[in-house]
Amino acid sequence: MLGKAGKVCGTKDIGSKVLVNIGAAYQNQLLTLALKGEAKSLASQIDGKYITVTGTVIAYKGRPEIVVTQITQIVQ
Repeated sequence: MLGKAGKVCGTKDIGSKVLVNIGAAYQNQLLTLALKGEAKSLASQIDGKYITVTGTVIAYKGRPEIVVTQITQIVQ
């Protein structure tokens, strides 16, 4: 999915961050975004939309994830 837009297929607010599933619903998502800080405010605006994200992909429990802390990391 590098360099391509992905569809947001669900969000879940867990307090300190909002988890966003890209490509499919949880547990079949291709990528998870962890929205923190100011980026949490984007959750309601991006659900169901195609977005592009910049950031470093890390492995979280064996699954790809990007931690998003700034609004500018996501383009709708």
